[in-house]
Amino acid sequence: MLVTQRKLTFQDRELMSGLGAIEVIHYQLVVDYGAQLEDLVIAGEYGFIGDLVERQITRNRFLRSTKRGKEILKIIRIQFGRKISPLEASQLINSGRLQLPGIVELLHWGIEHPEHQRQSPIVALGAMTLASGLRHLVYLDSDQISGRDLAARSYDDLLSPTVRFLTIDPL
Repeated sequence: MLVTQRKLTFQDRELMSGLGAIEVIHYQLVVDYGAQLEDLVIAGEYGFIGDLVERQITRNRFLRSTKRGKEILKIIRIQFGRKISPLEASQLINSGRLQLPGIVELLHWGIEHPEHQRQSPIVALGAMTLASGLRHLVYLDSDQISGRDLAARSYDDLLSPTVRFLTIDPL
């Protein structure tokens, strides 16, 4: 559910300035922490799921949330508009009093907001997994052939200026 896109508040401008972001948009997202990851992937109706993601998409491969039941989250979607590493983006987001969503929040976002994924890649920096001893970031991507993809890339790769990051506003 999109929270009414409003004019930027002083707090939004302050957040953008502090993060070096070019876009800050607020949303609400209902997340069911009891849902199985496999069921969320199916509900997302992705045109393509990378091999690595398919092998890794079990709850024991990702950091576990201590949350239970359903919760309405305040999501702030941020775009930096420049190439940025996941580590730098995480540090900036954490410095801005925001939290990093994980795989459960990312998959719920893909179900509720598929149109955003078609515009640009969507990253939740807490959606990280280990495979063959390397850290990989699972993200929502778009593709002209399959439409919407659930993909993974090395955590050490620079991310494109078009990437939009999901964050959780804890307030």
